[in-house]
Amino acid sequence: MPIKGHSDWKPEYAEARKERRRANKRSLVEYKGGKCCVCAYDKCAGALDFHHIGEKKFTIGEGNHGKSCLSELKEEADKTILVCKNCHAEIHAGMHENMRIDTVKKALLN
Repeated sequence: MPIKGHSDWKPEYAEARKERRRANKRSLVEYKGGKCCVCAYDKCAGALDFHHIGEKKFTIGEGNHGKSCLSELKEEADKTILVCKNCHAEIHAGMHENMRIDTVKKALLN
């Protein structure tokens, strides 16, 4: 017997899951301030990422695929900063010295 996967889901369930993930993302973006903490970009929630600054239990995007309820997602989001995709890439490239993990942790604790 074949293992059931995403392709076996009914279209209406898949659409409901997709909308729930979008709603969770909107809630988390609002929870984290609604804009990139580096450049203040706020035009499209889909262009915003959660950059971990603390110990990562799971990636927010992965957790938003049915693994966790919104309260668990918020708990994980508390270990992140909200950044746009451009600034996120620049942080990982070392272009934002003020966004180093140790610097951000100190700023959040004060």
